[in-house]
Amino acid sequence: MSDSPQDADAPVARAREGGRTRLLAFATCALQALAALGWAVFEVVRAGSGRTSTAGVAVALGVLLLVFAAALVLMALGWRRGAGWQKTPTLVWNVLLLPVAWSLVQAGSTLLGLVVGVVALVGLAAAVATPTTFGPDPDKPDQDD
Repeated sequence: MSDSPQDADAPVARAREGGRTRLLAFATCALQALAALGWAVFEVVRAGSGRTSTAGVAVALGVLLLVFAAALVLMALGWRRGAGWQKTPTLVWNVLLLPVAWSLVQAGSTLLGLVVGVVALVGLAAAVATPTTFGPDPDKPDQDD
């Protein structure tokens, strides 16, 4: 085992291998963050305008959606920077969106449900296909786990 500069660059090289899928995962998370932010603003405006009888619920939903949007922005930034931590939360988030999509379709919002489902499936595929940037280097069989 040597400590050459080439060995130090191995994680960077592995991160570049998944550049397209990483970019797709970034774009998916960023799109989902924008959607969550838009929905949060809609709920807060709806609560403030008196167009709902449950203003407290609308505000709480708006705040929850802002938290989701912030988490999605952090995940998108992680994908953009080539970090390794964002893969699992992206997978979990997109798996949780699949029943949401199905519920939307069942409730009659077919187009919205299909859009949510397709975006979730694209996010899942991109996250799964992107190589991780941590762990043992497969090019070095003598590393310990």
